Amino acid sequence: MEEGLVIDSVTRRQVFLVLLLTVFMGSFGVSMVGPVLPIYVQSMGAEGLLLALSFSAAAFSSILVLPFVGNLGDRYGRKSFILFGIGISVVSATGWYFSGTILLIIVFRVISGLGTSFWFALSAASVGDLSPPREEGKYMSILGVADLIGFGIGPLASGVIRDFFGFSAVFLSMGTVMFLVFLLVAIGLPKMTSTKSVSSTGEEISLNISRWRDVVRIPLLQGLTLVTLGHAIAFGATLTFLALYLDTNLLLTATAIGMILTGQELVAGLLQPVFGRIADRYNRRHLIILGILIQSIGIFGLAILTDFWTIFISFVFVGGFGHSLWSAAQRAALVVVGREIGMAKTMSFLEMVFMSGLLLGSIGAGFLSQRLPIAMIFAICAGALLFGGMLFAIRSRGQQLSV
Repeated sequence: MEEGLVIDSVTRRQVFLVLLLTVFMGSFGVSMVGPVLPIYVQSMGAEGLLLALSFSAAAFSSILVLPFVGNLGDRYGRKSFILFGIGISVVSATGWYFSGTILLIIVFRVISGLGTSFWFALSAASVGDLSPPREEGKYMSILGVADLIGFGIGPLASGVIRDFFGFSAVFLSMGTVMFLVFLLVAIGLPKMTSTKSVSSTGEEISLNISRWRDVVRIPLLQGLTLVTLGHAIAFGATLTFLALYLDTNLLLTATAIGMILTGQELVAGLLQPVFGRIADRYNRRHLIILGILIQSIGIFGLAILTDFWTIFISFVFVGGFGHSLWSAAQRAALVVVGREIGMAKTMSFLEMVFMSGLLLGSIGAGFLSQRLPIAMIFAICAGALLFGGMLFAIRSRGQQLSV
């Protein structure tokens, strides 16, 4: 287990609590601007590809730095790099507040991706290191609660703030939240260094897989990569145009849009503890496949439904249930891989895959939006998610996703 973490039970609980608060508040702050930026840049005259870039530009910088984040975190410690990432998030929020052009907004979106890459991947890796063998689902599902609920209530909060105070107030609020996270980590998190990992039998092992070409050959990681990629493509395309679709086609208020964007994450987050324990007892591969199928049905509802409440039920409840089921099992399986190759390396790699899919989905949707109705894009999103699940089912056959 990580050096610097297992000093006594009090320190262990403190570290776990600080990491959960960091992920919750960080996800809350970052998600505040996600659904707002496309509408904001559209009001400045952007369309098509520029709309997509306003959401997905963060993926560019993330993809560039994430291959290095894992090695840095596993070799040189976590706290300083987490603080660096959060500080960058504060800078990006301040930049949006003062930006007056579409180009500057996209530039600071790129900068924000750099910051998120550090604090999220290394916080998740630290929670993974704290997870005992055979309890990965339990511990990582608590992380899932913090991540999903934080990410979920951010759009709702930004919708309310935008309705009453305008776009600039959203950016100012995000900067304030991220600054509070910076203080939390600086004061409450001890220095963390990881030079060893833990095998599935509970024994400490050296991290001896350092080359990426060796890492990506691991069959289980390949399967988890495919399902993550499918989800990220669907997620990027959906969130790039969902707020805009609800705003222009259904003429919903920003608060109502925030309810839909928030709802799925809240449902998924609240169900994480239940599905986390289930993931520790039952076949994680089957849970991931079933969850992907259910969530794809929920997303497909966006393509055929036009009433607020039916969309709310489909996207929020059906989609949220499926998302929670498969993500709880996936997080637990990632810890199993992380014990063998390095927790930060594993988490940063999957985060890089997620950002790559986010970019592909968002940019692809930007091109398709100029040729297809937006509702058709949601159907394609459901298909991408389902296809990723099918590839995962094929590649993960016979693999051990639990201890």
